[in-house]
Amino acid sequence: MLCRPWLACLFAPALLMAQHPRHDGKTPGPAADPARTQLPPPQHAPQPILPPATALAWLRAAHARPRPTGTHAPGADPVPARPPAAGRYVTAVLVCADADVDVPRLLGLPARDVLLFSTPGGFADAEIAAALERAATVERLSLCLLLTHRDCASLAAKANTPATQALARRAAATHEFAASRRLPLEQAQALRQRELLLSLSEPLRALANEDRLRLVPASVDARTQDITWHTTRAEELPLAPVK
Repeated sequence: MLCRPWLACLFAPALLMAQHPRHDGKTPGPAADPARTQLPPPQHAPQPILPPATALAWLRAAHARPRPTGTHAPGADPVPARPPAAGRYVTAVLVCADADVDVPRLLGLPARDVLLFSTPGGFADAEIAAALERAATVERLSLCLLLTHRDCASLAAKANTPATQALARRAAATHEFAASRRLPLEQAQALRQRELLLSLSEPLRALANEDRLRLVPASVDARTQDITWHTTRAEELPLAPVK
C-alpha cells in the first residue's frame, strides 16, 4: 500500500519530536547518571613542603639580621616574612636549659614560628622524638636545630644524688665521645643528640633519609649570641648527598 504524501506531512512533526525531545521543562530529557551527580566537586588543596636547605638558609639570614640593643620600643622591629611553604613552625629547637638565651629572639623569629624544647644539657628523649614526628608528618616541619653551649653546667653535674648520678651518666657518654673525636664538648653533645633522636624514631630516620627533615647541630655563645653551625659541607647542599 502506498503512503500518501499528505499523510507523511501529518506524521513528520511527531517523528522529529521523538528524535529531538524538548528540554524546556515540559518534556524530560535523558536521565542523569546518579554516580556522577553524587561525586563531590574537585578541591585544590596543595600541601607544599619547605625544603630543609631552604629553611636553614632562611634561618641563618634571619639570625644575621641586626638585633636591637639598648632601650628599644617593643614592636618597633618589623616581623620578618615567613618563608614560603612553611608549615605551622619554621623550625624546631632543642636547647639546653642552661644556655641563657631567648631562642626566638636569637633566631630573629616570632615565638609562634619556633617549636621549642628546653632540657638540661639539651638532652633528647622519646617524648621529644614523638613531638618531632607529629610536627614533621602533620605540620610539615622540615628543620630542627639542636642548640648547645659552652661551659654547660648540666654536662659538668656532680653525681652526689640519685638524680644527679643519672644526669652524670648521660654527660659521661658525651665526654667520652668528645675525647675520642677530639671535638669541643658542646659540638659533641649536639651531634650525639641528633643520633639519639634518629635512633628513637623510625619516621624521623625515614624523613631524614629522604631529606625532608634535617636535624642540625649547633652551639651558641650566650655572651655574643653568635651561633656556630656544626654541619658538613655536604649537609648544606640543596639536595641530600648520594649515599
